[in-house]
Amino acid sequence: MEHKGSWTIEECQHFIQLIQQFGIGHWKQISQVMQTRTPNQCQIHYFKLKQRLGMTDEQFKFQIKTFEQTQARTSHKPAVIPASSEHLPTFFPFDVANLSQ
Repeated sequence: MEHKGSWTIEECQHFIQLIQQFGIGHWKQISQVMQTRTPNQCQIHYFKLKQRLGMTDEQFKFQIKTFEQTQARTSHKPAVIPASSEHLPTFFPFDVANLSQ
């Protein structure tokens, strides 16, 4: 099922979690798990997200790795990006609502 238009906050959060799981550039796998966006939509959204954050691919990867390491040290649970938007700024310093558009 393909979805058109703005990304919801939930889609954006799920998308970031899937980038954490599959890695940057694996748009087909991410799209298959999301089931609401095509690989092309995922790729475009990533580049827009990266542009809004002013990050390079390496900075984005570093931010994900830093988050995973922090979570691993403070919890016995697997490192997963929080689903709650109030906790996302600890992962990325951004307002999730602004990125979902």
